Amino acid sequence: MSEQTQAHAQAGPRREWLFSALHLFVLSSFAIAQPLLDLLAPNAAFFAARKAPPIDVFAVVLGLILLPPAALVGVEGLAFLIRRSLGRFVHRSLVLALAVIILLPLLKRVPGLGDPGILTGSALGGGLALLAYVRVRSVGTILTLLGPAPLIFSLLFLLHGDIAPLLTVGTAARIAAGPIPQAGDAEPPDVIMVVFDELSLPSLLNDEGQIDAELFPNFARLAAGSTWMRNATTSAARTAAAVTSMLTGRAQKQSTVAAFAAHPENLFALLRSSHRMVVDEGPTSLSPPDLRPPDPPSSERLWALAEDLSFLYAHVVLPPDAEERLPPIAMTWQGFWRQGTPEQPRLLGNATWPGRSMRFRNLIGSMERRGEPVFYYIHLMLPHSPWNLLPSGQHYAVGPQKLMQPGWRWLDEEWVPVMAYQRYLLQVGFTDLLLGELLDRLEAQKLYDQSLLIVLSDHGLAFEPGEFRRRPTELTLDEIMHVPFFVKLPFQREGRILDRNVESIDVLPTITDTLGIEIPWEVDGRSALEDAATERETKRVWWKNMEWSTDAALPQDWRATERHTSLFGKNPTWEDIYRMSTRPDWVGRLADLRVEPGVAAAGAVFRPKNQNTLGDGADDLPHMVTGTIHAPPGQSPPSEVAVALNGVIWAVVPTTNRKGRRARFTVMLSEDARREGRDALELFAVTKKDTLKRITL
Repeated sequence: MSEQTQAHAQAGPRREWLFSALHLFVLSSFAIAQPLLDLLAPNAAFFAARKAPPIDVFAVVLGLILLPPAALVGVEGLAFLIRRSLGRFVHRSLVLALAVIILLPLLKRVPGLGDPGILTGSALGGGLALLAYVRVRSVGTILTLLGPAPLIFSLLFLLHGDIAPLLTVGTAARIAAGPIPQAGDAEPPDVIMVVFDELSLPSLLNDEGQIDAELFPNFARLAAGSTWMRNATTSAARTAAAVTSMLTGRAQKQSTVAAFAAHPENLFALLRSSHRMVVDEGPTSLSPPDLRPPDPPSSERLWALAEDLSFLYAHVVLPPDAEERLPPIAMTWQGFWRQGTPEQPRLLGNATWPGRSMRFRNLIGSMERRGEPVFYYIHLMLPHSPWNLLPSGQHYAVGPQKLMQPGWRWLDEEWVPVMAYQRYLLQVGFTDLLLGELLDRLEAQKLYDQSLLIVLSDHGLAFEPGEFRRRPTELTLDEIMHVPFFVKLPFQREGRILDRNVESIDVLPTITDTLGIEIPWEVDGRSALEDAATERETKRVWWKNMEWSTDAALPQDWRATERHTSLFGKNPTWEDIYRMSTRPDWVGRLADLRVEPGVAAAGAVFRPKNQNTLGDGADDLPHMVTGTIHAPPGQSPPSEVAVALNGVIWAVVPTTNRKGRRARFTVMLSEDARREGRDALELFAVTKKDTLKRITL
């Protein structure tokens, strides 16, 4: 064989492998990189919540674009080295797999197509795609021409309006507010600002429009000694825009990223010359970078990024039934896989990422009288989902559940958002407990009287079947936009209620008005304490780039409050919240109810890890008792079930997520519902005759 012939023979396999590698890069970008980049681009909070430096953003892009196809190309290259035919087989197998993965999220959008249909359709579609790739030369040519796709996906992501500001390395703010005017020799006041997340004002109210002191004594305590802006509303229904509005005084009319590089003119920059900063921002990064604690080691940060990206990708590609077994995507934007575990610190090298409540307690533990004024700021991700905390702070395991349609819209089943609302209220109860710990600490350290204390929420949350949980509609606007907002002025003793139109953009001017300093930039808001100000006649709230407006008057009838009363009655206790039932007159009974002989269905109850078998009893029942009911062949599952604990009915609830012979149920058990030793748990179907029929566990 001549040298030229030998060179051509060697060039053939090499050229084939190079084109095969290019095709794998293209397919991988469509199967893996593009879906994740498309999800992350409008959700820059994924990076802001972890205070990711620009290098981490670039690392995510390069990692998604390069690492998966590089691994596939490496496997294929090794196969080509062994034998050319083996290399072709491996290459075609990888093309088939990537084609199936590309089709999975597309077929998930087809209404009524269950898991078997999605998997079958993806497999058949992938097989046809492979057949076309092997037999039709133009298909390979198209993939070759799509070679720039990975680069295009990367550029579109990096140039996105929410991502681009994250790539700017921020510098220390140069805004000087000047000295704060003081009376005599008095010390400047400390400023304490607490921002809760997803805390809707109606959830705190009783049917008389007052704070429910039975369920939320510490919010009532705060209202009794502060100025309660009862008609306060958020300016935006997304955290990034809402918090940016608060801290800059400017309405965020477009989708925004809450980062210092994008909004350097903010409250942190304004007060840094007069106050020492103690800041825990949670999901935003508006404080100047030099005020933040050191970043964890890069290897630990990138590992955490990879972990969370794998979780998001599982939600993207898994069929619906399989996806339901995952924890939901909670918009805390980090630590997804750990949602089902108690709130323990997460160690990253020498740094610690504590749980939500621990971070709050760490901050209030640092509060003490000092010789200099301090600005304490914390954005507490409570009562934000995941909802897994009881009013005492006790963590509970969350069983498999399906609450949402795509796009964060509640399922169109009346009881699904009702169950979520019950768990949300329990977590609001714990939020109230933490607020009480803050007030106790301030009083113990003799900081309460002289401090300016601001307590508010970024936005609310709606619980209406078939509606979006955060995107406003006419039905949900009040519950989403109305938020608690309390201002305790220095040395304020008595409570005061103001019902004037107040919005998030008024938070910064209210603080500066109280401190007596000027804002050196244009703002849209004004002080909520300014009695002479002309009343705004409308309220506005933004969701991404859409504006909603409504009359400025305080609502007289709260739809959410009416729902609350219908579920739990007037002046409910926590026992009423736990024992929420469709048949409250059955609660606490069993012996005098009619139980039909025989078995209605079989039930399987969720068991947390290390949980003893349920049925005849368990040493430690979970607080969230949830399970699946399977009806006999040819029958439908019951529409309503009664859950009995230790011989009496605990709650009667409708079943949800009904599909074929399967349905689900959920009830919550209070901490004092169980007895020492083994608890007897029984499950009954409620028949059409209003009698009970046992479900075997």
